[in-house]
Amino acid sequence: MNDLHKKTTKQLGDDLEQMVAKIEKSLLDKSFSVEVGKRIYDEESNMQIAEVDISIKGFVGSVPLWTDIECRNRPSNGPQGRSWIRELKGKKDDINCDIMIAVSSTGFTETAKQLAKEKNIILREVVELKDISGDYDITEMGLLEFGVEVESLQVAPGTSPKILKNGKEENFPDKEITSLKKMLIRFGGQNNFIDFPGEMLPYFKKNHSEWYEKLDKETEETLNFSMDNVELFLQGKKTVKLNKLEATLLFIRKRRSGKIYRVLTYSDSKTAKGYYGFYEATVNKVTHLVEIFVPFEEDGSEMLPRILSHKQVR
Repeated sequence: MNDLHKKTTKQLGDDLEQMVAKIEKSLLDKSFSVEVGKRIYDEESNMQIAEVDISIKGFVGSVPLWTDIECRNRPSNGPQGRSWIRELKGKKDDINCDIMIAVSSTGFTETAKQLAKEKNIILREVVELKDISGDYDITEMGLLEFGVEVESLQVAPGTSPKILKNGKEENFPDKEITSLKKMLIRFGGQNNFIDFPGEMLPYFKKNHSEWYEKLDKETEETLNFSMDNVELFLQGKKTVKLNKLEATLLFIRKRRSGKIYRVLTYSDSKTAKGYYGFYEATVNKVTHLVEIFVPFEEDGSEMLPRILSHKQVR
Protein backbone atom coordinates (compact mmCIF):
# COMPACT_ATOMS: atom_id res chain seq x y z
CA MET A 1 0.00 0.00 0.00
CA ASN A 2 2.81 2.37 0.84
CA ASP A 3 5.21 2.63 -2.10
CA LEU A 4 7.25 5.60 -0.81
CA HIS A 5 10.47 3.55 -0.77
CA LYS A 6 10.11 2.86 -4.51
CA LYS A 7 9.81 6.50 -5.58
CA THR A 8 12.47 9.06 -6.44
CA THR A 9 12.74 12.36 -4.57
CA LYS A 10 11.20 14.14 -7.56
CA GLN A 11 8.26 11.72 -7.69
CA LEU A 12 7.64 12.17 -3.96
CA GLY A 13 7.73 15.93 -4.40
CA ASP A 14 5.37 15.78 -7.37
CA ASP A 15 2.90 13.70 -5.34
CA LEU A 16 2.89 16.23 -2.51
CA GLU A 17 2.49 19.16 -4.90
CA GLN A 18 -0.52 17.58 -6.60
CA MET A 19 -2.13 16.76 -3.26
CA VAL A 20 -1.64 20.26 -1.81
CA ALA A 21 -2.83 21.90 -5.03
CA LYS A 22 -6.06 19.87 -4.93
CA ILE A 23 -6.64 20.69 -1.27
CA GLU A 24 -6.07 24.42 -1.69
CA LYS A 25 -8.15 24.56 -4.88
CA SER A 26 -11.07 22.90 -3.07
CA LEU A 27 -11.00 25.70 -0.48
CA LEU A 28 -10.83 28.59 -2.94
CA ASP A 29 -13.36 30.57 -4.91
CA LYS A 30 -13.48 29.42 -8.54
CA SER A 31 -12.15 32.81 -9.67
CA PHE A 32 -8.70 31.87 -8.29
CA SER A 33 -6.23 30.10 -10.57
CA VAL A 34 -4.11 27.23 -9.21
CA GLU A 35 -1.09 26.14 -11.28
CA VAL A 36 1.47 23.44 -10.48
CA GLY A 37 5.05 23.90 -11.74
CA LYS A 38 4.53 27.53 -12.76
CA ARG A 39 7.50 29.12 -14.53
CA ILE A 40 8.22 32.76 -13.70
CA TYR A 41 9.78 35.05 -16.31
CA ASP A 42 11.49 38.42 -16.07
CA GLU A 43 9.20 41.07 -17.54
CA GLU A 44 12.02 42.92 -19.32
CA SER A 45 14.26 40.14 -20.62
CA ASN A 46 11.55 37.44 -20.84
CA MET A 47 14.05 34.99 -19.36
CA GLN A 48 12.95 32.40 -16.80
CA ILE A 49 14.00 33.46 -13.30
CA ALA A 50 12.23 30.84 -11.19
CA GLU A 51 9.78 27.95 -11.05
CA VAL A 52 7.27 27.70 -8.22
CA ASP A 53 5.70 24.46 -7.04
CA ILE A 54 2.16 25.86 -6.74
CA SER A 55 1.05 29.31 -7.84
CA ILE A 56 -2.31 30.69 -6.67
CA LYS A 57 -3.59 33.97 -8.08
CA GLY A 58 -6.84 35.83 -7.61
CA PHE A 59 -8.45 38.95 -6.24
CA VAL A 60 -9.51 39.75 -2.68
CA GLY A 61 -11.98 42.53 -3.35
CA SER A 62 -10.20 44.73 -5.88
CA VAL A 63 -6.72 43.75 -4.67
CA PRO A 64 -4.69 41.14 -6.63
CA LEU A 65 -3.14 38.40 -4.47
CA TRP A 66 -0.38 35.97 -5.43
CA THR A 67 0.50 33.01 -3.18
CA ASP A 68 3.48 30.73 -3.82
CA ILE A 69 3.45 27.30 -2.14
CA GLU A 70 6.70 25.31 -2.01
CA CYS A 71 6.65 21.60 -1.06
CA ARG A 72 9.20 19.12 0.27
CA ASN A 73 8.52 15.40 0.61
CA ARG A 74 11.85 13.93 1.71
CA PRO A 75 11.25 11.21 4.32
CA SER A 76 14.95 10.42 4.77
CA ASN A 77 15.92 14.04 5.55
CA GLY A 78 13.94 14.51 8.74
CA PRO A 79 12.41 17.87 9.75
CA GLN A 80 13.20 20.78 7.46
CA GLY A 81 15.58 23.37 8.92
CA ARG A 82 16.42 27.06 8.78
CA SER A 83 18.30 26.81 5.47
CA TRP A 84 15.11 26.02 3.53
CA ILE A 85 13.27 28.90 5.20
CA ARG A 86 16.09 31.31 4.26
CA GLU A 87 15.96 29.98 0.70
CA LEU A 88 12.20 30.57 0.51
CA LYS A 89 12.53 34.10 1.91
CA GLY A 90 15.00 34.88 -0.86
CA LYS A 91 12.68 33.38 -3.46
CA LYS A 92 9.73 35.39 -2.13
CA ASP A 93 11.74 38.57 -2.50
CA ASP A 94 12.96 37.63 -5.99
CA ILE A 95 9.57 36.83 -7.50
CA ASN A 96 7.73 39.42 -5.37
CA CYS A 97 4.82 37.21 -4.41
CA ASP A 98 2.48 38.34 -1.63
CA ILE A 99 2.43 35.14 0.44
CA MET A 100 4.89 32.27 0.72
CA ILE A 101 3.82 28.91 2.20
CA ALA A 102 6.20 26.03 2.95
CA VAL A 103 4.73 22.51 3.08
CA SER A 104 6.75 19.61 4.51
CA SER A 105 5.91 15.93 4.97
CA THR A 106 8.53 15.65 7.74
CA GLY A 107 7.74 18.76 9.77
CA PHE A 108 10.11 21.59 10.73
CA THR A 109 12.79 22.11 13.35
CA GLU A 110 12.01 24.54 16.17
CA THR A 111 14.60 27.00 14.86
CA ALA A 112 13.01 26.80 11.38
CA LYS A 113 9.61 27.58 12.89
CA GLN A 114 11.04 30.59 14.69
CA LEU A 115 12.73 31.92 11.54
CA ALA A 116 9.57 31.36 9.47
CA LYS A 117 7.62 33.46 11.97
CA GLU A 118 10.20 36.25 11.72
CA LYS A 119 10.22 36.17 7.91
CA ASN A 120 6.43 35.81 7.48
CA ILE A 121 6.65 32.36 5.89
CA ILE A 122 3.53 30.28 6.56
CA LEU A 123 4.17 26.63 7.46
CA ARG A 124 2.06 23.58 6.67
CA GLU A 125 2.72 19.95 7.60
CA VAL A 126 1.37 16.78 6.02
CA VAL A 127 1.44 13.75 8.29
CA GLU A 128 0.29 10.27 7.29
CA LEU A 129 -1.61 8.25 9.88
CA LYS A 130 0.25 4.99 9.40
CA ASP A 131 -1.63 2.51 11.59
CA ILE A 132 -5.20 3.74 11.35
CA SER A 133 -6.84 0.54 12.57
CA GLY A 134 -4.37 -0.03 15.42
CA ASP A 135 -4.01 3.54 16.69
CA TYR A 136 -7.54 4.74 16.09
CA ASP A 137 -9.61 1.54 15.85
CA ILE A 138 -10.88 2.68 12.43
CA THR A 139 -11.14 0.28 9.50
CA GLU A 140 -13.83 2.03 7.45
CA MET A 141 -14.65 5.60 6.54
CA GLY A 142 -18.17 6.90 6.14
CA LEU A 143 -18.95 9.94 4.06
CA LEU A 144 -22.31 11.65 3.95
CA GLU A 145 -22.61 13.30 0.56
CA PHE A 146 -24.88 16.28 0.10
CA GLY A 147 -26.23 17.48 -3.19
CA VAL A 148 -28.73 20.03 -4.33
CA GLU A 149 -30.54 20.45 -7.63
CA VAL A 150 -32.92 23.11 -8.93
CA GLU A 151 -36.42 21.82 -9.62
CA SER A 152 -37.84 25.22 -10.52
CA LEU A 153 -37.12 28.94 -10.25
CA GLN A 154 -39.66 31.70 -9.75
CA VAL A 155 -39.51 35.46 -9.96
CA ALA A 156 -41.66 36.95 -7.20
CA PRO A 157 -44.53 39.17 -8.42
CA GLY A 158 -43.54 42.81 -8.58
CA THR A 159 -39.80 42.07 -8.59
CA SER A 160 -39.07 42.05 -12.32
CA PRO A 161 -35.43 41.28 -13.12
CA LYS A 162 -33.33 44.21 -14.35
CA ILE A 163 -30.37 44.31 -16.73
CA LEU A 164 -28.03 47.22 -17.37
CA LYS A 165 -28.16 48.12 -21.05
CA ASN A 166 -26.55 51.19 -22.61
CA GLY A 167 -26.05 52.64 -19.16
CA LYS A 168 -29.71 52.24 -18.17
CA GLU A 169 -31.60 49.54 -16.28
CA GLU A 170 -34.19 47.72 -18.38
CA ASN A 171 -36.61 44.89 -17.62
CA PHE A 172 -35.37 41.37 -18.36
CA PRO A 173 -37.76 38.57 -19.43
CA ASP A 174 -38.89 36.42 -16.49
CA LYS A 175 -38.90 33.29 -18.66
CA GLU A 176 -35.12 33.50 -19.22
CA ILE A 177 -34.73 33.20 -15.45
CA THR A 178 -37.36 30.58 -14.67
CA SER A 179 -36.03 28.18 -17.31
CA LEU A 180 -32.58 27.98 -15.70
CA LYS A 181 -31.35 24.92 -13.79
CA LYS A 182 -27.84 26.22 -13.13
CA MET A 183 -26.40 29.72 -12.97
CA LEU A 184 -23.75 31.90 -11.40
CA ILE A 185 -25.00 33.96 -8.48
CA ARG A 186 -23.70 36.82 -6.31
CA PHE A 187 -25.28 38.11 -3.10
CA GLY A 188 -24.56 39.68 0.28
CA GLY A 189 -21.84 42.03 -0.95
CA GLN A 190 -19.71 39.24 -2.48
CA ASN A 191 -17.13 40.20 -5.10
CA ASN A 192 -17.25 36.93 -7.01
CA PHE A 193 -20.04 34.90 -8.57
CA ILE A 194 -20.46 31.28 -7.46
CA ASP A 195 -22.26 28.31 -8.96
CA PHE A 196 -25.92 28.01 -7.94
CA PRO A 197 -26.90 25.68 -6.46
CA GLY A 198 -23.74 23.53 -6.39
CA GLU A 199 -21.48 25.90 -4.43
CA MET A 200 -24.26 27.02 -2.08
CA LEU A 201 -23.92 24.04 0.29
CA PRO A 202 -21.77 25.90 2.87
CA TYR A 203 -24.33 28.74 2.86
CA PHE A 204 -27.20 26.26 3.30
CA LYS A 205 -25.40 24.57 6.20
CA LYS A 206 -24.92 27.90 7.99
CA ASN A 207 -28.36 29.35 7.32
CA HIS A 208 -30.54 26.22 7.07
CA SER A 209 -29.05 23.82 9.60
CA GLU A 210 -32.42 22.07 9.84
CA TRP A 211 -31.79 20.64 6.38
CA TYR A 212 -28.82 18.72 7.81
CA GLU A 213 -30.61 17.06 10.72
CA LYS A 214 -30.87 13.25 10.93
CA LEU A 215 -27.52 12.93 9.22
CA ASP A 216 -27.60 9.14 9.29
CA LYS A 217 -30.64 9.10 7.04
CA GLU A 218 -30.46 8.92 3.27
CA THR A 219 -33.17 11.02 1.77
CA GLU A 220 -34.30 13.38 -0.95
CA GLU A 221 -36.39 16.36 0.10
CA THR A 222 -38.05 19.13 -1.85
CA LEU A 223 -37.37 22.46 -0.15
CA ASN A 224 -38.40 26.04 -0.78
CA PHE A 225 -35.68 28.68 -0.83
CA SER A 226 -35.70 32.44 -1.29
CA MET A 227 -33.07 35.17 -1.25
CA ASP A 228 -33.29 38.96 -1.55
CA ASN A 229 -31.09 41.25 -3.64
CA VAL A 230 -29.37 38.77 -5.94
CA GLU A 231 -27.28 39.21 -9.08
CA LEU A 232 -27.17 36.49 -11.74
CA PHE A 233 -24.43 36.09 -14.34
CA LEU A 234 -25.88 34.52 -17.48
CA GLN A 235 -24.51 33.39 -20.83
CA GLY A 236 -23.50 36.28 -23.03
CA LYS A 237 -21.98 38.02 -20.01
CA LYS A 238 -25.32 39.38 -18.88
CA THR A 239 -25.57 40.52 -15.27
CA VAL A 240 -29.18 40.48 -14.10
CA LYS A 241 -30.38 42.03 -10.83
CA LEU A 242 -33.23 40.46 -8.87
CA ASN A 243 -34.94 41.96 -5.85
CA LYS A 244 -35.91 38.43 -4.86
CA LEU A 245 -35.07 34.95 -6.12
CA GLU A 246 -37.33 32.05 -5.23
CA ALA A 247 -36.51 28.43 -5.96
CA THR A 248 -37.74 24.92 -5.33
CA LEU A 249 -34.69 22.77 -4.60
CA LEU A 250 -34.16 19.03 -4.37
CA PHE A 251 -31.87 18.47 -1.37
CA ILE A 252 -30.12 15.08 -1.41
CA ARG A 253 -28.34 13.14 1.33
CA LYS A 254 -26.47 9.95 0.47
CA ARG A 255 -24.21 7.90 2.71
CA ARG A 256 -21.13 6.25 1.28
CA SER A 257 -18.81 4.02 3.27
CA GLY A 258 -15.91 1.77 2.48
CA LYS A 259 -12.47 0.54 3.45
CA ILE A 260 -9.90 3.23 4.24
CA TYR A 261 -6.92 3.27 1.91
CA ARG A 262 -4.91 6.22 3.25
CA VAL A 263 -5.46 9.19 5.59
CA LEU A 264 -3.23 12.23 6.18
CA THR A 265 -3.57 15.39 8.24
CA TYR A 266 -2.97 18.83 6.73
CA SER A 267 -2.02 21.31 9.43
CA ASP A 268 0.06 24.24 10.60
CA SER A 269 2.47 23.68 13.49
CA LYS A 270 -0.36 23.62 16.05
CA THR A 271 -3.76 23.11 14.46
CA ALA A 272 -5.09 20.62 11.90
CA LYS A 273 -6.69 22.28 8.89
CA GLY A 274 -8.35 19.05 7.79
CA TYR A 275 -8.02 15.41 6.76
CA TYR A 276 -7.04 14.20 3.31
CA GLY A 277 -7.52 10.61 2.29
CA PHE A 278 -8.70 7.81 0.03
CA TYR A 279 -11.35 5.23 0.65
CA GLU A 280 -13.07 2.57 -1.42
CA ALA A 281 -16.83 2.85 -1.82
CA THR A 282 -19.13 0.47 -3.68
CA VAL A 283 -22.15 1.98 -5.39
CA ASN A 284 -24.49 -0.21 -7.45
CA LYS A 285 -21.93 -3.06 -7.31
CA VAL A 286 -19.22 -0.83 -8.78
CA THR A 287 -16.20 0.00 -6.57
CA HIS A 288 -14.71 3.49 -6.72
CA LEU A 289 -11.57 4.93 -5.14
CA VAL A 290 -12.63 8.30 -3.70
CA GLU A 291 -10.13 11.07 -2.92
CA ILE A 292 -11.47 13.57 -0.38
CA PHE A 293 -10.51 16.48 1.84
CA VAL A 294 -12.48 17.26 5.00
CA PRO A 295 -11.66 20.82 6.16
CA PHE A 296 -12.08 21.96 9.75
CA GLU A 297 -13.77 25.03 11.16
CA GLU A 298 -11.73 27.23 13.52
CA ASP A 299 -13.31 25.44 16.50
CA GLY A 300 -12.14 22.06 15.13
CA SER A 301 -15.53 20.86 13.89
CA GLU A 302 -15.68 19.21 10.47
CA MET A 303 -16.97 21.11 7.47
CA LEU A 304 -18.58 19.51 4.44
CA PRO A 305 -16.13 17.15 2.68
CA ARG A 306 -14.70 18.10 -0.70
CA ILE A 307 -14.54 15.24 -3.19
CA LEU A 308 -11.30 15.84 -5.10
CA SER A 309 -11.53 12.87 -7.45
CA HIS A 310 -12.98 9.41 -7.83
CA LYS A 311 -12.24 6.62 -10.26
CA GLN A 312 -13.65 3.16 -10.88
CA VAL A 313 -11.28 0.45 -9.71
CA ARG A 314 -13.38 -2.66 -10.23
